[in-house]
Amino acid sequence: MRKRLFISFISVFIAVDVIFMMGLILFAHNKYDRIEQYLWFEKYANMIEEKTQGQIRTHQISMGGEEIMFRYEPGTTPADCYAVVEMIHDWRQSDARLDRLQFICFVKNGSEGTQHHLLMRVGLSQWGLGFYGLNKDNRVFDQLLVSGLLNEEYYRLSSYSDIDSPFRLFTQAYIEFDDDLVFSKITAWDCAEGLYTADQLSAIESKGIPVTVWKEDIS
Repeated sequence: MRKRLFISFISVFIAVDVIFMMGLILFAHNKYDRIEQYLWFEKYANMIEEKTQGQIRTHQISMGGEEIMFRYEPGTTPADCYAVVEMIHDWRQSDARLDRLQFICFVKNGSEGTQHHLLMRVGLSQWGLGFYGLNKDNRVFDQLLVSGLLNEEYYRLSSYSDIDSPFRLFTQAYIEFDDDLVFSKITAWDCAEGLYTADQLSAIESKGIPVTVWKEDIS
């Protein structure tokens, strides 16, 4: 009887040990995937930092690698941000891993946006300047989000004159209509309620641009 109990005890111990070891292996594998997720982009992060003289640095890569958030220093322009998006678009041609990337967001260093670490993205990141729909139809991007947490330079159409393809605009702040060429590239205009007068919205629509106005969630 004791021998049977001893054998049963040993069998249970071995089974628990095997399950524990399998758990450790799975945990290590998941951790490796998370670490690898950052390491594969490291060389690009270094290249971006070098090309921007340290003005733009990688802040976070979300789980799955679909979104990268960069933090930028004062003096960084929308053109600087767009140049980084163009770099990544060019690098896609030789590195298929970059195809997983669909969202790029730029937030000012030290701002509220840099205090948030989103492992899984839900909707659009609302903290800065966002470029979305990367590599769609082989374009650099197809949606631009301008949040209400930026400075004056980011709220002028002329600041986006380097963009050479059509895009949909989402804005949480008033943007000056100071560049007709940029205006002609906008395929749809989505804005928060109260930013524009009825006449201004009609002026946008008169250019053949569909307008959508949404209510900000202040809860």
